[in-house]
Amino acid sequence: ILTEPKNAIIRQYQSIFAMSGKTLTFEKEALEWIAQKAIEKKTGARGLRAIIERFMTNLIYTLPEAGEKTEFVVRLEDLKKGTDI
Repeated sequence: ILTEPKNAIIRQYQSIFAMSGKTLTFEKEALEWIAQKAIEKKTGARGLRAIIERFMTNLIYTLPEAGEKTEFVVRLEDLKKGTDI
């Protein structure tokens, strides 16, 4: 659900970044952490989206101000801290 289907959640966010000329990647450990949190909360696919949205919302709104930075990587430590990339 996160990466494989045509309309995968991660692909949707990568498309948003691409519209601004930026790239977005997720470390494998970060994806595993997101999946584990959804399992722990027993929330399924909607939980996956909610976890990702909680983290990504601020970053998406600041993309126009990112300047020369073109590559963004979501790391496990960022997710655990709840900080922006």
